[in-house]
Amino acid sequence: MVRRERKHRSHMQQLERPRQVEPLAPRLFIFAEGQITEPRYIEAFEKLTRLKVTFIDDIHTNPDGLVQAALTKVKKLRRAQRSRHADAEDRMDFQVWVLFDQDIPQEHPENKIAQLMKAFELARQDGIQIGYTSPCFEQWLLLHFEQQRHTLSNRELQSRLKNSGHIPNYDHNRGASGEITSILNEARFHSAKRRAESINTTWLSTQYDPQKPDRSLAIASPYSDIYRLFDVMWEHRRFEE
Repeated sequence: MVRRERKHRSHMQQLERPRQVEPLAPRLFIFAEGQITEPRYIEAFEKLTRLKVTFIDDIHTNPDGLVQAALTKVKKLRRAQRSRHADAEDRMDFQVWVLFDQDIPQEHPENKIAQLMKAFELARQDGIQIGYTSPCFEQWLLLHFEQQRHTLSNRELQSRLKNSGHIPNYDHNRGASGEITSILNEARFHSAKRRAESINTTWLSTQYDPQKPDRSLAIASPYSDIYRLFDVMWEHRRFEE
C-alpha cells in the first residue's frame, strides 16, 4: 500500500523524537600487490557483503608505491567529502586498504625489507589500513584448511595448496578460478582467522622487537593480518546468521 504524506501533524507528533537512522556502511577502496589471486578472493568475498567495494588496479607493484597511491586516493576522497557539491555517496565514510606480501627475494633482501618498512611508516601517517601476509598470499589461503606455523617458501605453499587436495587445480599464475568461492564459507573463514591470530601471537611473543617494530614485522614469517579487512566485510554481510 502506498503511504501518503500527511501535510499536517499533531502537536504530539511534532514532539516525537526523530527515528534513529542506521549509519551508512563505509566504502572500501582496495589496492593490492597481487593481480590475480587476491582480486579473485576479494571478488568472491564481496558477494557476501553489503559494502561497496572498489578494487583499484594500480600500476605500482611495490608496497611503498602502493601506499603512496593510497595516500593520494585518501586526499581525493576527503576533498570530495568537503566539497559543497558532495552528494550522499561522497559524504559516506570510507576505508582505504593496501594488501601486500613479504615476498623477500634471496638476492638483496634488504631492499625489500626497506620497502616494507617504508610502507608501514607511510600508512600510519594518514590512516591507511594494511593487510600484510608473510611470506605470500598463499599462506592466508592455506590457513583456511590447516595451521601453518613453519616458514615455507612461496613455491612450497603453492605446491601444498595444490598437492594436498585443498585447491586441486591451484595455479599461482592463474589463481584458483572458481575454487576460491567454495572455500569462502563461514567456518573456513573463521578458522583461517583463528589460525592467523595464533601465529601472529607466537610472532609477537618470540620475534617482535619494540625498539624496531617495522623491521620486526617486515621479517616476520609466517604472519598474516589480512583477515582484518575481511572482518569488516563480514561485519556487513548480506545474510544474518
